[in-house]
Amino acid sequence: ISVHDGLMLFPDLHSRVTVFNAEDDTLVAHLGEDPLTYKQPDWPNLPKDDYRDNRFSSPHGVCADSKGDVYVTERIADGHVAKLRRIR
Repeated sequence: ISVHDGLMLFPDLHSRVTVFNAEDDTLVAHLGEDPLTYKQPDWPNLPKDDYRDNRFSSPHGVCADSKGDVYVTERIADGHVAKLRRIR
């Protein structure tokens, strides 16, 4: 879990990063959601051909830097780190 600029970021094993408002716990967004991925029989160790651009498979860690950019690590066979650049 990471808290930055009024937002709570959760690595969600339903193949997404979930963002909540830190003050009232309301849902803000799901990032990189791929609802079919975590339902596959070999998940999270899927063949590389099953991964889709701009979607998560198995996010396990999340943090934000001072600029608000978000870094997500995934638990997959060869590991993965994604940077989501904040656009204001």
